Amino acid sequence: MHNQLERIAALVKEKPVNFRGFSSDTQQINPISRVMSISQILERITLPKNSTILDIGTGYGYGAVLLNALGYKTIGVEVNGAKLDEGMKYWGDLGIEFSEVNSASAACQDGGLYFLKRDSRNLDDFFDDS
Repeated sequence: MHNQLERIAALVKEKPVNFRGFSSDTQQINPISRVMSISQILERITLPKNSTILDIGTGYGYGAVLLNALGYKTIGVEVNGAKLDEGMKYWGDLGIEFSEVNSASAACQDGGLYFLKRDSRNLDDFFDDS
C-alpha cells in the first residue's frame, strides 16, 4: 500500500469514529474498512499525474482524502451538509488539511483537497475545459 494511504489508515485506526447517524452501510461507518476498500480500488487504476478528481457523493470524504493522499487535487462534493460537516470535523481532528469551498471554480485554483456542499447536478461553475 502507498505510504500516504498507510498513514491515513494509521490515523483512522488511532481515532475511530461512529458515523451511524447517516448510514447503515458497514463500510461507510467503519473508517478502517472504508480506507482499506477505497485503497484497494485505487491500487487497481491508473490516473494521469496532476489530475483533478471529482469525488461525487463523497459522504464523509474518505475517497477524497485518499485520492489527495496519493497526490491528486481532489474535490469532494456532497449534498448532505450535516454528513459532510461531520466528516470534515473528523478529518480536521486527524490533522488532514483541506478547504471548504462555496464554488467548484474556487477549488480549481491550485492543488489540494477541497470539500463542496452541493447537489452534484449543479456544477455549472466549473471551468469550461474541465
